[in-house]
Amino acid sequence: HEAQLVEIAKALSSNPGILIMDEPTSSLSRDEAKRLFGIIRELTAQGLAVLYISHFLSEVFEISDYITTMRDGKHVDTVKKEDTTSEAVIRNMVGKDIRDFYAERKADVGEVVLQAKSLTRYGFFKNISFEVHEGEILGICGLSGAGRSELARALVGIDVWDEGELFYQGEKIKNRSYSEAIRRNIAYLSEDRKLQGLMLNLPIGENIVSAKTVSQSKTFWYKEKEETGQVKKLMEELQVNPPNTDKITGQLSGGNQQKVLLAKWLMTNPKLLILDEPTRGVDVGAKSMIHEAVKRHVNKGNAAIIISSDLMEVGGLSDRVLILYHGCQRGIIDKEQDNCSEVSLLMLANGDGAGL
Repeated sequence: HEAQLVEIAKALSSNPGILIMDEPTSSLSRDEAKRLFGIIRELTAQGLAVLYISHFLSEVFEISDYITTMRDGKHVDTVKKEDTTSEAVIRNMVGKDIRDFYAERKADVGEVVLQAKSLTRYGFFKNISFEVHEGEILGICGLSGAGRSELARALVGIDVWDEGELFYQGEKIKNRSYSEAIRRNIAYLSEDRKLQGLMLNLPIGENIVSAKTVSQSKTFWYKEKEETGQVKKLMEELQVNPPNTDKITGQLSGGNQQKVLLAKWLMTNPKLLILDEPTRGVDVGAKSMIHEAVKRHVNKGNAAIIISSDLMEVGGLSDRVLILYHGCQRGIIDKEQDNCSEVSLLMLANGDGAGL
């Protein structure tokens, strides 16, 4: 946080006429962001021109006078802030209406893929019980510190749990065995793509095949002739840009890196796909591509668990939602039967209401 503020101060020290700010609040707290906005307003009042780049639409509407939207490297629109809405901006960025983000999807539910019984990890979560079925997306939501990521890490055997049982396709899963989870065709997209998900110094193609070669091949090396077709197909479906398997992954934008991470695990054709903050730090275009890919995968008879702090994403994408509050299970909301609105999820995640 301090380093980010120092960089901003450094840029201002040269008394520029134009200041370009690219995601300046990405590592700032809300209070720090407000201080930054106050500084920007003072500087613009003195005649400084600011080009503010951000995927946070709330910030764009708070700080901007004019809003320019781009899609696929091309200019789409420039308009006064007062003459547009967030829905219109999203439509320009993605090329479709905001309602299409979470279009109705009829889940074709099959057999139980994963079942947790009273799963407990002391100090993180306790007595968590749920099932996720073929053809189903189960959402997990809760505020920061609710135990969402800790639960995900326990489900795939990265962290040990203390009590309870876990069953995958009817068979009991060993405690703390990530390698077994991978062999059983369970994929886990960690929330930190740079440190835990991708090898940023390697090409896109090698990243995408890395999980498959480890879990399903006797050698680690990228088998170009055998894998290139499937790699390119995934890149096309997810619209990875640039569509070049030799491009170094660390040179991609955050949204394209996230697409590569998803492609890496879709390459293994997982029966269970667990995604932890799959669209954090990506623009609405990348978010749409990721959502569509998850739905396509689940519609083939697979299962998915999505963990997100974006309550609209959880409520819109999931068929059922498990709500956590301080490590405790508040209940499970069925999208077809219960009120699965952003407001109801937020109330339960805050401990309000009677629970379910």
